[in-house]
Amino acid sequence: MDEPKPQEVMWNTSRVRVGGDIGGVIAVIGSVIIILTGLPPLKWFFAGALACGAVCAFALSFWHRRHPGPARPPNTIRNGSAR
Repeated sequence: MDEPKPQEVMWNTSRVRVGGDIGGVIAVIGSVIIILTGLPPLKWFFAGALACGAVCAFALSFWHRRHPGPARPPNTIRNGSAR
């Protein structure tokens, strides 16, 4: 009789939880550093993408400060009301 083969252990990276804390920031920064050192021509693409992202973030922040939406929830920290 044939012996049963052990099943392969598959590591599904989409199941790895990276939270929005310091661990997530370290994982993202580490990934970017690894990719940029492995593929040096991407430095200029990354710098351009970072600049475009900063401009878009500033523009959206400016827009939302000037045009608050009607469905925006009240800021419970600023006005002190509790839910």
